Amino acid sequence: MSSRTIVVCGKGGVGKTTISAMLCRRLAAAPSVRTLAVDADHAGGLGLALGLDPDITLRHVREQSLAELESHVASRKADLHQSVEYRLAEALTERDSLAFLALGRSEAQGCFCAVNAVLKRALAHLSSQFDLTLVDAEAGLEQINRDVVGDIDLLLLVSDTSVKSLRVAEAIQKLATRLGRARSCGLLINRVDDDATARAVHQRTSIPLLGWIPQDDEVTRFDAEARPFFEMSDTPATIAVDRALAPFLLGD
Repeated sequence: MSSRTIVVCGKGGVGKTTISAMLCRRLAAAPSVRTLAVDADHAGGLGLALGLDPDITLRHVREQSLAELESHVASRKADLHQSVEYRLAEALTERDSLAFLALGRSEAQGCFCAVNAVLKRALAHLSSQFDLTLVDAEAGLEQINRDVVGDIDLLLLVSDTSVKSLRVAEAIQKLATRLGRARSCGLLINRVDDDATARAVHQRTSIPLLGWIPQDDEVTRFDAEARPFFEMSDTPATIAVDRALAPFLLGD
């Protein structure tokens, strides 16, 4: 199986991190697929949804590397490169067949460009070591625009039923298409009551529809109680996510 990359994008608040967590739940239980799950949002929502709080994040990798340079511990580029690779391996948290990597919360104000640059290099280094890389991207267009996540096999655009969220999804799709970043794009409509509603929402956009996710009290309860999604049994929402993404997740 060749290495593939799925990037989950969308407007803030549409549920992309919740859907990413449901995907991680499925992938961790798939021993035939070695998965790298990346929380690329500075807020750290995916780690919270999964109950994973790694001691080392990419922010720590960057800070430690800078400290080595300033103290001249790493005197050559080769030394620094080797040190960064070692720290990236330390930053991975394992759960069954899934490895988790977190960007980390920045304690500084302003631009996240420096940490995003570390994320870009980390993905370039690590992705080839896994069958599938799943990236929960930050809301909006920034990480796509700056080529942080590299080449994308599936740009998974999450929207709710609002026109605003559909327009953000379209803007991300257009940018990725113009920049040649995504081989394919697909839409998941979240928090939908029925198939008729999903079809009506999809008529407002030209993004190919992968499926729709129903309102789910169990998902809401897990979010409210901050319970790890790994502990969740099959629910209408998880079944819908599995059905929509199975060809991309398992290579069927």
